[in-house]
Amino acid sequence: PHVKILGVDPVGSIFYDLFKTGRQPETFPYKVEGVGQDEMPQNVDFSVIDEMYLVDDKASFNTTRR
Repeated sequence: PHVKILGVDPVGSIFYDLFKTGRQPETFPYKVEGVGQDEMPQNVDFSVIDEMYLVDDKASFNTTRR
């Protein structure tokens, strides 16, 4: 089967930049719950993720209210 694994990360978290560049960026506050704190948990394996997307708090909360 043709399966793609997508990650969605809140703006301000570290995972999007780690996935795209391999570097850990500075963080800033966000309200959406993410995968971990501001450090890479041992259970994250980027080799199985095909694409990562950023989403801001406003878009996240608006989508849940649809």
